[in-house]
Amino acid sequence: MPLIAIILDVLAVGLYHWQSQLLTHSRFLLGFSGQVLVVLLCLGLTIAYRGPRKQQHDYTFKGYRYLTIRFALILFSLLINGIVLFLYYLNLTGRNTMIFAG
Repeated sequence: MPLIAIILDVLAVGLYHWQSQLLTHSRFLLGFSGQVLVVLLCLGLTIAYRGPRKQQHDYTFKGYRYLTIRFALILFSLLINGIVLFLYYLNLTGRNTMIFAG
């Protein structure tokens, strides 16, 4: 599943570069739709993950349980893609064009 999350991230980056080549409203709509699909797939991966989500207790560091690397990769992929989806929404509505400004 972490490999699928990485593939989805590469797909999202490719979609971003495709949009940034020609800044039209139709490409923004297709990019927004694609990003919604990527976020929903990442959310599905996060929910369906069956592996260990947290490591064993480490009492030398006050008993905190840290995320496993595999689950953290899926979770951070969801978080970053969610932020990018929000920025796409702001760009689509014209409130903030920061994501394609540069």
